[in-house]
Amino acid sequence: EYEYAKNVDDAIKRSDVITAQPIESFSELVSGTTILTWYKFRILERIARRTMPPCCEIAATIPKELLPLGENELLIRIVGGKLVIDGVTVNQSSPMTQYFSAETKIDQVLDPTSLHHRISGNKSYLIFIKPQPSRPFVMLHYGTAGVFEISPDDDLVPSVNRNNRHNLVRGIVELGANGKELSAHNQKSKLELFRTLVQQSKRR
Repeated sequence: EYEYAKNVDDAIKRSDVITAQPIESFSELVSGTTILTWYKFRILERIARRTMPPCCEIAATIPKELLPLGENELLIRIVGGKLVIDGVTVNQSSPMTQYFSAETKIDQVLDPTSLHHRISGNKSYLIFIKPQPSRPFVMLHYGTAGVFEISPDDDLVPSVNRNNRHNLVRGIVELGANGKELSAHNQKSKLELFRTLVQQSKRR
């Protein structure tokens, strides 16, 4: 489901990149065997738009509970999550749903057949996404490797790939450390360095 990036430049060309805050989540059972969790995000900034053409679209029915979408809102669909089925709590393991659940404060919306939450935390994230051109939702383009928490001082903290084995994660963590083109910006935050890298990528 997730693609691989050679480096940060490659990821920027293939993805849209946004900063956003999660405001709602909705978990549901599909096909009788799979739990899907939808997250509604409020977009704070659109930093980059991909320059490579899209590959293919994924069919999905968006839960009506998350509609309509505001002008600066989007949905991200993730396989996995937690659901109560016939009184039994079923958890389909997913690093991203566990991450967002652990990192945000949530209030449950009463619903007998699904888990619907309004998220009241104030954390924001830098996210590499793969838009579906004719659909109002996006996919995480690189899975957990493409999600970074934005700290109060605008550092970019990897979500769950803290061992830096993924090229994209390693590239973000090392921003400003080795790149000659960024040497003049070493005193800036990681988020500012990333914006600079995006601008440089557009000119190449």
